[in-house]
Amino acid sequence: MNSINASVTENVTPFLGAPEDGPVTRAKKMRTRIIYILCVVGGLLPWLLGAAPALQAASLGLLFPGAGFFAVGGWALVLVPLVLALYGISLVAWFGSGMISAPIVIWLGSAALAAALAGDATWSAGPPLALGLLVVYRVISARRQGKAHKALLKRREERLQFLPEAIREVGLRATEPPPADERELSPVELQVLRYNLDLALQPVERFEGFDTIEQFQTSALRYQLNNVGYSLSSAQAIYTPNFQGYNNLAQRNVIEKMLTKKVWGYWRWERLWGHFSTRFDPVGRDNIMLTGFFGLQVCLYMAETGDMRYAEPGSLTFKWGKHEFAHDIHSMIGSIDENYSRSEFCLFPCEPGWVYTPCNFMGMMALIAYDRLFGTALASKHMARFMRSLGDEFTLADGDLIALRSEVTGGAIPFPFGNESQPLFLNAFAPERARQAWALARDTYVKEKDGKVEISGLEKGVDFGRYRKSPLGHLMSLLGSASEMGDQPVVTEVLRLLNELGSPQVKGGVLKYDCTSTSGTSLVRGVILRKGDWRKTVTQGAEACTRKGPILTEASYPAVLVAKAFSHGEDLQLVLYPGQVEGEQTVRIERLQPGVQYSLQGAGAPASFVADAQGQAQLRIHLAGRTAVSIQPAL
Repeated sequence: MNSINASVTENVTPFLGAPEDGPVTRAKKMRTRIIYILCVVGGLLPWLLGAAPALQAASLGLLFPGAGFFAVGGWALVLVPLVLALYGISLVAWFGSGMISAPIVIWLGSAALAAALAGDATWSAGPPLALGLLVVYRVISARRQGKAHKALLKRREERLQFLPEAIREVGLRATEPPPADERELSPVELQVLRYNLDLALQPVERFEGFDTIEQFQTSALRYQLNNVGYSLSSAQAIYTPNFQGYNNLAQRNVIEKMLTKKVWGYWRWERLWGHFSTRFDPVGRDNIMLTGFFGLQVCLYMAETGDMRYAEPGSLTFKWGKHEFAHDIHSMIGSIDENYSRSEFCLFPCEPGWVYTPCNFMGMMALIAYDRLFGTALASKHMARFMRSLGDEFTLADGDLIALRSEVTGGAIPFPFGNESQPLFLNAFAPERARQAWALARDTYVKEKDGKVEISGLEKGVDFGRYRKSPLGHLMSLLGSASEMGDQPVVTEVLRLLNELGSPQVKGGVLKYDCTSTSGTSLVRGVILRKGDWRKTVTQGAEACTRKGPILTEASYPAVLVAKAFSHGEDLQLVLYPGQVEGEQTVRIERLQPGVQYSLQGAGAPASFVADAQGQAQLRIHLAGRTAVSIQPAL
């Protein structure tokens, strides 16, 4: 069934950035230029005034990293490319781990070394040569930027022509999901979901099956744990709102794993070399890569289960030896609120000094979920400024998002967060922008001919769990967004390609693709979502009627797989599968009406039973393939 409504048939205005930088970015860039000009002038003055050679070498080093060696001359010139290479590496360390000290040390350290190597006289050709190279570099950079800006404006004009219709088509093409009381996980979807369940249900101190490379960027354990939590919360909100057995335990386990030093300990080092501080409470200044992602994960668990334990003081305590940082969901969300208020961009940094838009999208979703839980209005407090900054400071003139901008200099650097990834992040709070991103992604990567869908761009895919090229990285992004946007033809083709290229294997009833756990845990959510499911999970949750009806609270894993658990208020509709062998299994039902007789249909169980004084009942149910069970008060 296609969704055709006013929101997708009326005139559409694309969200395109201004041709020039936003006001905050301009101010930061101007400040950076002024400081650099002062450095250049200060760097040249000792040479012009005939100061001591050591001072000339040190000050010339302010022009660019390694420039001071031009004042020394001779063999010292071979140090220039070495320093520039080290400086490039230091910049990667800066945006990769917040190590702002690295480029500072390399730049100023090279100037100090040049001063130490200076002889009795300055190489006369050195300072003019260094200045000349700087001018040539700046001229070449300006020309490249000019060409890039012209190409950007050309794309802007092209997109202004095709985007309105393309965005409308996104809405017209979308396939609506079945009604809430008909949602049910398929056997294959259960196999996929079990991958995350198996990871989550191991003891908290164990991380078997999780790939561990580093804890600073996208392969970090925290993102894998977040992905597991999001998939389980989505499954609960959409398919099994009245199941609170091992799914609850699995979600609590990954929440508790997030509190271990192995996961959050990176922040001690980022605070040291990024903020120059030995105080390393992970919930405070910056670090939305933890508070945003984790805050949302905890809020979704609380919202779907009704378990409010993480609202208690100290319930989210981060420990490192004798150091303990006691928090709860209130202080975690409070830190997001405070950082949004403090930041000139509204959006605030992950690593010290670097603002990532996708991390801030998670932060906004965390506020939305928290507001739903506690009746606050934090999301609305920041939303207008957040969206204005997103448009003015983080959107290019052609509509593409800037994924990474420096809070210090205002400069932006390329970071892989393309239009194909954005709809899943945006739809919960900016559905119009999500539709535009999907329209752009579809235009770039999807071709339809004679009713057949073809996907391109597989060679651009990266598995960010191992930082290697992999078509599964591209397919993972497309799957999550296509599912959330209800683009079923693309979903079908992506799943076909996953089965063709992903070397799927089913072992012990668990389906796993040939990829890292970073990608594998994320793929699960894309497989089980349908149109608007993630938005619903974040902003609404399960239907209100499910919160009053009976719940399935005990079922053995993996012997009993729950594909559906839904209540209209008094009944309980279950669809169960045997996870190992067919036969009888014991389950527990709670939140029944005490002393009331219930009829039971399906599964070869007794035709009726009476709830005990606590509103509970223990039942023996025979599982054979798809087993539908209906429980409702007897007439």
